[in-house]
Amino acid sequence: MPCQDNSPSGGQMYYDGRTAPIYIAWARRLKVAGTKIIILENSTEIKLIMIEFLFADEYDIHQLWVKTHDSGHSGVARFRTYLILNRRSATACNFDPEQLYKIIADRITAAVQTSPRDYICATTEEILLEAQEVARTRCIMFRPGCLDMTYLLNEREMSVVAGAEIAYFQKFGQFAVNDEDLIVFLGDNLSYSLTWSATSNAIPTYRLSTGKHWIMHLRRWMASPEKLLSLGFPIRPSVAHAMGVHVHLPIRDVKRADQLTGNCMHFSSTAIVQLIALSCFCPRDRL
Repeated sequence: MPCQDNSPSGGQMYYDGRTAPIYIAWARRLKVAGTKIIILENSTEIKLIMIEFLFADEYDIHQLWVKTHDSGHSGVARFRTYLILNRRSATACNFDPEQLYKIIADRITAAVQTSPRDYICATTEEILLEAQEVARTRCIMFRPGCLDMTYLLNEREMSVVAGAEIAYFQKFGQFAVNDEDLIVFLGDNLSYSLTWSATSNAIPTYRLSTGKHWIMHLRRWMASPEKLLSLGFPIRPSVAHAMGVHVHLPIRDVKRADQLTGNCMHFSSTAIVQLIALSCFCPRDRL
């Protein structure tokens, strides 16, 4: 469901926003169909009272606060909330979803945690394809074979990179270029916001804007495959094999990938929540 009206970037209009009618139509359709289990993923700022107004007469509502850290992907930031709704007349809860989520998260985080560098895996071809596209749109002469994308940055982006280098040295007493986990979001105005992985050790949250995520020590931005991989998509054979699935989303369309990464749910987080919903509830007639 749309999250723009619930998030700060969308003005937090909530039920007064332009997407409110979509929620009403969505709720009516599910209730008429008698859907037994509903899962809603959204911005953490969503007003629960809006969902209660639409569903509380027939459904119980369980809220989970989900971070990518909980599924082992601590190298990327994606904090969302999931609501699991179960139809009271048809289902019963046999285990607390929030408790089960904590058990799973504790087990996973004890076994594995990523860092930003773990997702930096784009091939030379993939990097150059993106560089060529930006060079074309910005009317800059493309440099074949050049993996340093500094020449493609505009003046504002260059100022963000320079400002981040100064801020990093002032904070850590070291040169930013030596930090393999340092990724800076170039879409912000440095005068009031510096969004980077220096303190969180996590790639800043992807957005629908065209802002680039700059890998400081490689002097280039994150390529589309790297963003998709950080969101848990099995786009590489080795990752797909480890997940027991086929290669998914072998995407090279930069604009499509940016739209997807700015909008989509984290693959692993969603899988965990779905499994929890299937595990914690059962048909009432089977009790």
